[in-house]
Amino acid sequence: MAFLGVLGGLGFSLSQNLADSLTSNEFISIILKMNEIDITSADLNLLHAFDCIYREGSLTRAGIRLGRTQSAVSHALDRLRTMFNDELFVRTSEGMRPTSRANELAPGIGEALRTVRSLLQDPETFSPDRLDRVFRLSMSDYSEAILLPPLIEALHVNAPGVQIEILSTAAFQPQHALESGHIDLLIGNQDVGAGAFQQELFVDAFVCVVSDGHPTIRRRMTLKQYTNHAHVLFAPQGRGDRLLDEALRKQRIDRRVALRVPHIQSIPPILSQTPYIVTMPEKFATILRRTDLRLLKPPVDLPDLQVMQYWHRAVHEDPAHQWLRRQIYGIARQVDF
Repeated sequence: MAFLGVLGGLGFSLSQNLADSLTSNEFISIILKMNEIDITSADLNLLHAFDCIYREGSLTRAGIRLGRTQSAVSHALDRLRTMFNDELFVRTSEGMRPTSRANELAPGIGEALRTVRSLLQDPETFSPDRLDRVFRLSMSDYSEAILLPPLIEALHVNAPGVQIEILSTAAFQPQHALESGHIDLLIGNQDVGAGAFQQELFVDAFVCVVSDGHPTIRRRMTLKQYTNHAHVLFAPQGRGDRLLDEALRKQRIDRRVALRVPHIQSIPPILSQTPYIVTMPEKFATILRRTDLRLLKPPVDLPDLQVMQYWHRAVHEDPAHQWLRRQIYGIARQVDF
């Protein structure tokens, strides 16, 4: 069995049944690509180093994650380059850029490492208070404001060894980020493609927010007011809200955008000083708790916003990942403003 030979070369001794359970397309792909490699010279720590360099894009940050010096990580990279007969990572002004071969190998190596970890960890002995792990979550500042404070509080009490790193949803292509393991969990409403699981966390409605001292809009907003006044648009990296834009386009409603901002937190103080309008999720507007702003029902038909959590099938059975998803789901179901 090929897997027994590979894992034996990596320093593992597994039963036939356990080796059989490792048969995945990604792991097979790695084996095929390594057919000219002296596998007996490899070890699992090198694959772990590859995974960390790929995720971090920096030898220094990879070293911190591995608990090793930059020199040791550099030495591991030299061995990886020899093993795969490729440069793998090229130094640029923005960090270590992966070659096409590294991008090709990354998903399979990531899944192989997760599979081995899952096999060596008895799910029945999983204990969150002993968990020492970094989870990378991607979410907007809207989801951050609602979910992050209670999540961090829960982790502080139940899993103090867990570290959470938040990445912007606009920083990468969601499907690739989940497949490569660059992020562990995506929270929002996005098309993540095949190979991902999803779970509804909560549903939100859109509201319009204006200054409490708006010169013309009082307790009710008309469609004419909605189209005549300028709008502030929350637009990460220049993109607006997909659901909102599609709904307005179908109703042939145009709005005049005066300002596009990448961060939603900057919008309230702008509204308080201008006659602008912003259309945003109600839960976020509510937690702003500002007395100088007024929340109004939109004069147009808008869909509800379904906030989901997405994860790749490679981590679906990971006990730690399952536990984290349960924590987030439980918190989200208790969201009530």
